[in-house]
Amino acid sequence: MSVTSNNNEVFLDDNLIDLIKKARRSKDFTQIDMAEMLGISSKKYSRIETKVISRIDRDMLKKIADILDINVSDRINNYGLRCSFSLSQDMRNDLEVLKISKGFSSISDTVKYCVHEVINDFFLRKCSNDLLDDLREMLMTTYNNELDKLSRKNEINEAILTILGAKFNINVDEIKKEIEDEIKKRNHANQY
Repeated sequence: MSVTSNNNEVFLDDNLIDLIKKARRSKDFTQIDMAEMLGISSKKYSRIETKVISRIDRDMLKKIADILDINVSDRINNYGLRCSFSLSQDMRNDLEVLKISKGFSSISDTVKYCVHEVINDFFLRKCSNDLLDDLREMLMTTYNNELDKLSRKNEINEAILTILGAKFNINVDEIKKEIEDEIKKRNHANQY
């Protein structure tokens, strides 16, 4: 299965990242501020500025440019890259076979196809890693939220015991001890 490159994406290079970082800092925005304005997680925005991701959606780049008042129109236009390199005779023969089997009109088209396949494979693996990172982040957020809820419930229960103890002149520590003993007995009985 071949996945084609999205023409709606712009490759991030060091110059573009530096431009974004400098503009953000000059406006006294944090990465968290930028993420909120863009409607993405701070982790995703951080991946842009640290170049963990190597390309970005054009619309996202336009939003960043609008927020930071920077011009990135030259980055948004498609550009090609011309390369020249030497091929061994064996490699040329292999490319010729591939050219014929895929029906390409030139070796150049065949090389473009090979590069495209390698890049797609790389980005598929990268996408998979990004999805795993997002899943881990989501699980940790959920876990932390649940811990916060439990902590809040414990605080409420402690407050209730303190209020009841004061209102009815009850020794709360003794009641806690009795409850803990009862829970231990039940847990011990459940084991058998």
